[in-house]
Amino acid sequence: MAGERPRARGVRLGRGGKLQAARALEAYDWAAEENFKRHEARPFDPTFYRSGEAIAEGVYKVDDDVFIERERGAGSREQVEVTWHGRRYRVTLPSFSRSPTFFTLEGLDEPPPGDAILVLPRRSTVLDLFRRSPAPVQRRITVEPLDA
Repeated sequence: MAGERPRARGVRLGRGGKLQAARALEAYDWAAEENFKRHEARPFDPTFYRSGEAIAEGVYKVDDDVFIERERGAGSREQVEVTWHGRRYRVTLPSFSRSPTFFTLEGLDEPPPGDAILVLPRRSTVLDLFRRSPAPVQRRITVEPLDA
């Protein structure tokens, strides 16, 4: 209609939209707090990064850190390919426990301002209803460029 302001796609105006924005901001603030705990080597929720900014399928950003989520394979040692800024890298994973694991990637040509982290979440089982979840494990790992 004439005289109406154009509305950006995907933007909800009104009270409901403001409530959604407030909830999203609250979730991001919580993720930032949990990420701070991770940096300080204090206990943190291993799924916090999912409340950050989703920048691609399975890739999240919290503050200056980028989290790349991959599912665990069946083997005790495996190789995972990661694409970062158009370049492919191989990550050879050490054997690991069933705990959620956060690998800080070292050796990227164009690292983010913070950390680039490969996350291997813990697979949930029915037994999780009866036991405590193991604490997340953090390690540093060097990547190998594939298209050098």
